[in-house]
Amino acid sequence: MNIFTYGTLSIPGVMLAVTGREFKTIKAVAADHMAYVLRDKKYPGLVAEAEGIAAGLIHVDVDQETLAVLDAFEDEIYERREMNVTTLNDVLVKVAAYVVPLNNRELLSDRLWDEDAFVTYELEAYLENCKRFRDAYLIKQEAPA
Repeated sequence: MNIFTYGTLSIPGVMLAVTGREFKTIKAVAADHMAYVLRDKKYPGLVAEAEGIAAGLIHVDVDQETLAVLDAFEDEIYERREMNVTTLNDVLVKVAAYVVPLNNRELLSDRLWDEDAFVTYELEAYLENCKRFRDAYLIKQEAPA
């Protein structure tokens, strides 16, 4: 499955810290969507918005095990949905993306996602949190049911 990321998971090193894996990526955009920072958080949510455009990456051929890790990692306000994005070569690609449904729109601020600012001010601490998540996830997976 191809996964479209538009926020922290598009930053080099974050996908690896969360999943222990890296994938081939392709730059793409999601038309009629925008990425806004969540209220009281440092990371964004993708929401449908007419005439909007959100840049991101397609992670190619993400396996089911990694998808399960991403499902556990993503905040409960997101829904994984199938959608189409367009590569920079104008190719339409079917992907899954973690989006904020319109009924959760009030959880987003009016501040657009700024990857450069996040990398400058938040990335180091965020990567540590991602590594802690992964360690806890692995322990939980190894625990007897």
